[in-house]
Amino acid sequence: KCEVEQHNRLMEMKRAQSEKEIEAIRRSEHAVKLLRHDMRHFMNTISSYIEHGDTDKAKSYIHDIITLSDQTAMYKYCENEIVNMILSSYDNKIREKGICFHHSIQIPTKLSVSDVDFTSILSNSLENAIHATSIVDPDKRIITLDLRMNDDKLLLCIKNPYAHRVDMLDGIPQAKEIGHGFGTQSIKYVTEKLNGNCQFIAKDGQFTLRVVL
Repeated sequence: KCEVEQHNRLMEMKRAQSEKEIEAIRRSEHAVKLLRHDMRHFMNTISSYIEHGDTDKAKSYIHDIITLSDQTAMYKYCENEIVNMILSSYDNKIREKGICFHHSIQIPTKLSVSDVDFTSILSNSLENAIHATSIVDPDKRIITLDLRMNDDKLLLCIKNPYAHRVDMLDGIPQAKEIGHGFGTQSIKYVTEKLNGNCQFIAKDGQFTLRVVL
């Protein structure tokens, strides 16, 4: 009983972390709005540098603006705001790892599950997929996300390759590295809390996570 209570407290802490992630993503979205608002001032500054012959300063300033813009980029993957924010927050990491990200998303603007619960599931799923994919051969680095509705059920499926053998215990992948493994436990915890189910499958070098809510 004590172990179960401790596990549940740990999963609630992991879930609470999702609230912080949502807030961080919303701050990034706010930064995009500020960047757009200040664009006129940026252009005036660049124009001033050019008029005074300071082309090197103009180039450096433009580079800084591009870097800032890339850091706050917000992409539209679907009509759902929280999904767009989550996927956009992982976009740079996926690109840095040289991972091809394929996605098919057909969900409504509003989901029946809370933003915090869904962020916990999707963020942990992506974190695990990126971690596993980043250590396979570069030409095999592909993550596929399928997110859709089936009647009133939300279906999530993420597939990614893996390099090392995946050991399972009671249907849950067992982490070999210290500090890892909480993501899959959190996915299972939140899914069951929502009366859904999840399935982890590792076969022929391909890992698949399926979640039904």
